[in-house]
Amino acid sequence: MNKFKIVPVSKAYAQKIRLKMQDDFGHQVTKKIAVGAGPCRVSLSPLTKVLINGSY
Repeated sequence: MNKFKIVPVSKAYAQKIRLKMQDDFGHQVTKKIAVGAGPCRVSLSPLTKVLINGSY
């Protein structure tokens, strides 16, 4: 059986995205109010208020 592992993005990468508001593929990222359940991409804890969408 394959093992599935969820790995967070690094704090440095998340900070770079927040500063540039652009991902490594050149796509603009957007800030949205988080609604519903989902994990933070860095801490993997539940989302609180702001979600930044991007490709990685």
